[in-house]
Amino acid sequence: MIGGHIAGTGLYSGPLFVYLTAIPAFLTRGHPLGFGLTVAIFGVVNAVFVYYLAKKMFTAKVAVVSGLLYSGSLLMALFDRHYWNASLTPIITTLSVWFVWEIYQKRNWYFLPLAAVLALGFHAHGTGMAIIVGTILSLISLRISLRSRLFFLSCLLFLLLQLPLIIFDLRHDFLNTRALVSYLTTDKKTEFTLKERADNIFDEFPKTLGRLFYFPAQDVAVEQTLALPSEIEVRRALAPWWLIIGVVGLLVVTIRDIRRPEIKLLLSFVVATLFGLFFYKAKVPEYFFAPTFVPIFLLMGYGLTKVPHGWIMTVGLVVANFFVLINLKHSFGFRPKFAAVQKIANQNKDVPFAVKVNCDSRFCQATGFRYFFTYYGVEPTISDMDPNFLWLYERRISKQSPEKIITIDPTSL
Repeated sequence: MIGGHIAGTGLYSGPLFVYLTAIPAFLTRGHPLGFGLTVAIFGVVNAVFVYYLAKKMFTAKVAVVSGLLYSGSLLMALFDRHYWNASLTPIITTLSVWFVWEIYQKRNWYFLPLAAVLALGFHAHGTGMAIIVGTILSLISLRISLRSRLFFLSCLLFLLLQLPLIIFDLRHDFLNTRALVSYLTTDKKTEFTLKERADNIFDEFPKTLGRLFYFPAQDVAVEQTLALPSEIEVRRALAPWWLIIGVVGLLVVTIRDIRRPEIKLLLSFVVATLFGLFFYKAKVPEYFFAPTFVPIFLLMGYGLTKVPHGWIMTVGLVVANFFVLINLKHSFGFRPKFAAVQKIANQNKDVPFAVKVNCDSRFCQATGFRYFFTYYGVEPTISDMDPNFLWLYERRISKQSPEKIITIDPTSL
């Protein structure tokens, strides 16, 4: 009836993403690279959608520039490397913008797929809430009439898709409802004040804008979008300061055309995301800005067609990202991890053992090892990753005491 835990809130998301995950799990028999291939396909499909959407909303020239920027973005390439519940955020945003635009063009039947897409985004990740708010804000800013039978049916469809969450709450003493009320009404001394949240958002967002278009990355393990903000500040590569200023400046110039319905629509999702993050009572990770990514690419595509030498800038960014990409290394990739797990499993098939990963930083991607043991069919009795990830597995902690404690040092693989 529920999906994963929404970090830092006490809330649980809906199960639609879990149901969707069953498809690639079945087709690839749970192979880790099968999930990677799935999310890579999502990224490629979304690049095509971005081009198509830009062409519908603006011109063919804007479509080419936006498509090149999106498909040539190193950050998006890294975002599409790993399959998890935030993976769908970019494509959900694209479809939401697309369907709202179609509704603005008096094609009201798009209310129905919009409701389905928003329900999936809401179930997949907390950023789906920002997409819903962005959709509502865009409907208001574009003055779209909601006096339609199809709008009423779409609301019913959205509510119908929330039935698992509703049933869960009814069966568990309104756990989600109470968690939401508690989160909104309770302030802890350890939580960010409103000023600290504002400082964090307005510090991280420009950095993320720059990284969307170029940054001199060297190691995939360092640049994973799952890294915590404190780790990002220390180790991640940032865009040059002049590029960040250029991107922000071009967006400001683009916003001057806010009377255009296309600009209003795209800005609705950016504003909704930034506003929504003020309610998050902790440091904001980079991927929380994901609902703004597609609108930003479309706005930049529009802006670059309006300035001199926009084509040269576009090609320059794509080429620069390409050279970074081909020189990237991945310190803790799939092959050495899986080889280590195979060796351990083959030597300890009949011996109860515990697993400890000697990893002081999330950059070594210690969490990947635990799933490999499950996939290979040899389960450790306990691992140091169980406190965070045990809920993902049907198996519970064994009562059997381990005869061995096996320590993996990822830096030696």
